[in-house]
Amino acid sequence: MPVPGLCGRAGPAAHAAQSAAEWTRGEVRRVDAAAGKLTLRHEEIRNLDMPGMTMVFEARDKALLPGLKAGDTVRFQAADEQGRLVITALERMP
Repeated sequence: MPVPGLCGRAGPAAHAAQSAAEWTRGEVRRVDAAAGKLTLRHEEIRNLDMPGMTMVFEARDKALLPGLKAGDTVRFQAADEQGRLVITALERMP
């Protein structure tokens, strides 16, 4: 279930790309809202061919980050945008 203020909003082209990406579960380890970065311990990210690990992602939109805290369980979509790993959509899980 989407949480207001935590779901990505994008135009039609970005929405089509997000639809192709799978959702991945993760746990928030650190939030750096000022820098627009999020550290996640995540499961395998299939669309990026990446095994589960803990790493820092950049948020495409800083509006995805407010309200998140270490320990929150989330599901997210990520993309490789010119060598940068970017969170494109994010939802807090119950």
